[in-house]
Amino acid sequence: MTYNRLELLRKCISTVAAQTRKVDEIVVVDNHSTDGTAAFLADISRSHPDIHLLSLPENLGGAGGFEAGIRRAIELSADYVWIMDDDTHPSPSALEQLMSVAAEHPDMGFAASRVVWTDGSIHKMNSPLFCDKTLGSNMERLRAGAVECRAATFVSLLVPARVVRALGLPIGAFFIWHDDIEYTSRIFRAGHPGYYVPESIVVHATAENLGATIDNAPAKSAHRFYYQMRNYVATKRLEKGLLRGLVSGWLKYRRLRRDIKKRPDHRGIFMNEVKNGFRDGLSFRPTIPMINK
Repeated sequence: MTYNRLELLRKCISTVAAQTRKVDEIVVVDNHSTDGTAAFLADISRSHPDIHLLSLPENLGGAGGFEAGIRRAIELSADYVWIMDDDTHPSPSALEQLMSVAAEHPDMGFAASRVVWTDGSIHKMNSPLFCDKTLGSNMERLRAGAVECRAATFVSLLVPARVVRALGLPIGAFFIWHDDIEYTSRIFRAGHPGYYVPESIVVHATAENLGATIDNAPAKSAHRFYYQMRNYVATKRLEKGLLRGLVSGWLKYRRLRRDIKKRPDHRGIFMNEVKNGFRDGLSFRPTIPMINK
């Protein structure tokens, strides 16, 4: 999925095409880019019939792009869908390692890569949620062997098509943020185990290695926390029902407010985004999009 990051997209496509386990098809979702991406994709898809261009009529956000892209992959009769953004650049054996875990675990719901930043350190934004919670602070020592996890991000995630057909697609209505955690948690709760695969390595080429924490986020990202709060409340209501979901949302709201108070600046901007997200989350009722069978 891409939006106005042509140079990152070029590298993403080239690293995906260079995998030791070749991909069968590449679906590129262009989220209504305005930087020449559409022309580049139209040209490359003409000379590479295995590259399929899906141009959206408007920017549907990351969540909308992933919903559309995964749907198209299933329509193309994919057995597995390997999900990533344009700033994800996999090492040559990344897919081979994921597919190896899929072969070893026929009941697998998803497999997630080891995500590093441009300097090789673990990316703070993309730590999975492990079944063994003690592993979250010891990821550097996880170098080999698949480890069970209950949620992960869309920065290099492998999902079997049978799981997509059974449990549906990511919720595109989220626009951005929390779509990947909701989706992988949905898969895990349905009884399909997830795996973190440290030998499958990808680079997440963000400008900085920052986590998704509100206490040190730059002011330009404040609007993202509106979606985080709104989508979190909606997710918990889907998982737990109305009352318990609202309680979980309220506790999350309180935690974010507490963390905002640790900020040295821009507290008011972040507080308003979180407050509005919680308010809108009370009435936001997205549905899970399904695959027509």
